Amino acid sequence: MWIETLTSQEADFTQQAIDILASVPWARPLLRRLEKKGGVCSANMPLLFEVRIAYALHCGGSTVMYERKTGSRQRVDFYIQGRPGWLIEAVSLRESAAIKAATHESGDLCYLHLSSLAEDPKQSEEGEIIKAIERIAEKGKQFPEPSSDMLHVIVADVRGYVGGDQDDYREIVYGTEAASPEHSHWWQGRPIFGLFDSRNPTVAAQRIQQRVHFVGLLRERKYCEGEIQSTGFYLPNPMFFPDRDSAERAFATYPLRPFGRRAERSQA
Repeated sequence: MWIETLTSQEADFTQQAIDILASVPWARPLLRRLEKKGGVCSANMPLLFEVRIAYALHCGGSTVMYERKTGSRQRVDFYIQGRPGWLIEAVSLRESAAIKAATHESGDLCYLHLSSLAEDPKQSEEGEIIKAIERIAEKGKQFPEPSSDMLHVIVADVRGYVGGDQDDYREIVYGTEAASPEHSHWWQGRPIFGLFDSRNPTVAAQRIQQRVHFVGLLRERKYCEGEIQSTGFYLPNPMFFPDRDSAERAFATYPLRPFGRRAERSQA
């Protein structure tokens, strides 16, 4: 279970990142924003996630612009110069009401029970998957129409999501059929349509399919150097990449890609 409380390990490492980024001109707007909201505290965990992404980009030597304007009212968190360039939007899946409602304390123990048979369908594993899909899909509107010299990626902090294995991630991105049968989920008797599933009828999903090249899911545990790069699980959009080779060529330029890491195979 993900605990919606800032740990000392996360706070200490993020503060180290802040201290180093303080001398980096492009990162100062992010740090000022964090300071105005109260600094390193539990309420700012989504911003602290952005700080750690910024730190990873800085350590990788990227030339970055924070909050690149992409429309009249839209901005993307990070623009990385290059050939191609990259637009990176961060999103944190915070602890949902369903998880809070399903979390119980007994003495010094805290346990979580999300059941597919719950009276409230939103208080279920399936409901959490749907919520994760909706939350990530919202970020698609931040991106412009795709161009030949720019790649777009959403990086999701999934600590607030009840799942955590690769089947869960594939199901969020590609839908029920992408997960192994024993780990797949159905919603109201129907398969779940993921972010990149062409059958997903929502406007937000259709927008993300048209504008976003990759979705990365990231669950930090140790809060240490290189963890942002090493824990990312990235899935390509089959609308842009019909085969693995084309996805690999594009992903090879991604600034947060660790050496030797590949994007996962896209699902038709």
